[in-house]
Amino acid sequence: MYIEELTKLIQHSFASIELNSFTGFGVVIIEQDFCTLPISPLLDLSDNSIYIESMDEVNRFLFDVSRSSDIRHDGFHIYYPEKKILAISQYFSPPIQSQIQNVVYNVGARVRAAQYGSLCQGVIGVITVGNSGKIYQALDGEINQVTN
Repeated sequence: MYIEELTKLIQHSFASIELNSFTGFGVVIIEQDFCTLPISPLLDLSDNSIYIESMDEVNRFLFDVSRSSDIRHDGFHIYYPEKKILAISQYFSPPIQSQIQNVVYNVGARVRAAQYGSLCQGVIGVITVGNSGKIYQALDGEINQVTN
């Protein structure tokens, strides 16, 4: 539910952005506390998480910070919908999952991390958006390109 809703918002928003400084992004949607995830903040901020009221706000934030001029553009953003918290700019380093049958090739590290990370405990799914506009969804170790 969360993955599909956010993907639709992303697709709609992507149609109206300028690509020249867009860096792309990755967002991990979780169903339990952050402490079980293999993440570490990339930025030394006083608070690496923000309260976010709706999926629309998450979408707006993701596009707002995904510019090369914004220090928060790097890493994955972790969204916990039940508590309405978004952890920003996180290094996401999921373990390599040997049980994946259809490992995705010819993609960047963000997409491969999304595939492996979608098998982490507490992860509902992962969405990545490349700077060229390719959108991928990773669910339970399977990755699908949504648009190109």
